[in-house]
Amino acid sequence: MKLNTIYPVIATTKLKESRDFYTRHFGFIVVFENEWYVHLVNGAFQLAFMLPDHSSQHPMFRPAFDGKGITLSFEVNDAQKQAKLFREEGLHIEMNLQQEEWGELHFALYDPSGMAVNITQMVEPAEDYKSYYVDVLTEDNV
Repeated sequence: MKLNTIYPVIATTKLKESRDFYTRHFGFIVVFENEWYVHLVNGAFQLAFMLPDHSSQHPMFRPAFDGKGITLSFEVNDAQKQAKLFREEGLHIEMNLQQEEWGELHFALYDPSGMAVNITQMVEPAEDYKSYYVDVLTEDNV
């Protein structure tokens, strides 16, 4: 299957707070919004939020996100600079900047819906981890 796009839709009572968080701190813009759904775009990247238990939705889409089991990761060029900027903007950093052996420099925070947000910068992995990486970015799958 060839995908056109993929994006999460997070059911949350914090609809406006989530919209404001991602537009202010991550550069997303609102491309659709009504009283129970907001759709955000930043270039090729998309996020959506909707109120839980909305009558227009099939029951499988109605439960609210419980804040566990999913992490949104945003890869940036300079995680250290981004952490400093977020602190200056008054955001609470839950996990301070740290470098991992597998080749990641990152920090994390929670968004208004309670979702973990990982801000990551790919860096040179330790020798033990280099063999785990596979070059899959070919013309056929990008």
